[in-house]
Amino acid sequence: VVLAYGAESDRVLGVPGE
Repeated sequence: VVLAYGAESDRVLGVPGE
């Protein structure tokens, strides 16, 4: 996923998943 990172990286775009 582009611009996605963190624990939620596979469903959140451009938002840091904590």
